[in-house]
Amino acid sequence: MNDRKLLKSIIAVLFLLAACTSKEVSPIVIERLDAEMINLKTRAEIQHFLDKNRNLKEIFFLSETDMPDSVLVDRIYQTVTNPAFQKFYNELNKNAGDLGEVKTQFAEAFSQVQKLYPDFKPPKVKTVISGLGHFSRDAAALSVSDSLIVISLDFYAGEKATFVPSVPNFLLKKYTLEALVPSIMSVLAEKFIVTNTEDKSLLNEMIIAAKKLEFTHEVMPETPDSLIIFYTEKQLKDAEEHKNVIWAHFVKEKLLYETNHFKKVKYIGDRPYTAEIGTDCPGAIGRWLGWQIVKKYLDENSEVTLSSLLSNPDSQNIFMKSKFKGE
Repeated sequence: MNDRKLLKSIIAVLFLLAACTSKEVSPIVIERLDAEMINLKTRAEIQHFLDKNRNLKEIFFLSETDMPDSVLVDRIYQTVTNPAFQKFYNELNKNAGDLGEVKTQFAEAFSQVQKLYPDFKPPKVKTVISGLGHFSRDAAALSVSDSLIVISLDFYAGEKATFVPSVPNFLLKKYTLEALVPSIMSVLAEKFIVTNTEDKSLLNEMIIAAKKLEFTHEVMPETPDSLIIFYTEKQLKDAEEHKNVIWAHFVKEKLLYETNHFKKVKYIGDRPYTAEIGTDCPGAIGRWLGWQIVKKYLDENSEVTLSSLLSNPDSQNIFMKSKFKGE
């Protein structure tokens, strides 16, 4: 066992001991605006709801800032009074319950972030419904800022729900309650990552993506890697078993220093598989490979903390010091 792994084992034991004697994890309150929205019966009630929650229009029912309230009111009314959507929401609510597990994950993850960054103040968390994006052409499943996290809960009903997001099937694994908090932690990581905007290489984008994955792993240590990177267990196993083949492809094609956007997207963009390597190779394999480089870097440099990793914008330096060669 190397020094870093030994150190992490000691820290894990100390953390468990502390957990038995301390109640430092603050409870998380999630404001369930979705429950309020589904019970809005008239356009007047919807308008009143928007008046009380003006920031939702600007930060969540996004960017159509010139859209009159009357249009948004109509879209919300058409959704929340639709019997099929009401049935779907009841199904969602039954599955979600009081979001107890989500609250626990938030509390534990935020506690870990505060240990890394003592000045960190957890954002407020609110849930809404968006008609799976019907309210605005730019509506997203999540909005994450320093002060507020907004979750469109209807996006997270699960892969077998009556209605699912309009995304390719291979992406549906991202839209489950189990994947919700890991997704948010990955976005939150951006707050702490220092980047070199002049470096347009694929390597740099791989390392940035890997930093998000490692951050999520460290603040949610009990979460399986499959839920962090959105691979199946089989995809993870296949990637690990064929790591040398994947690495050989990157070396042969001189991909690490590739700057062509369209070529880079083939390796870090969302795809069902990486066709350039093979149909059994998971999509976004560059993110996974970047994570292997970052893990090796941390193992080889036991003095490096997560916060110092995130604040290091020199991806080339991280790669060189990792001594990674596809092993």
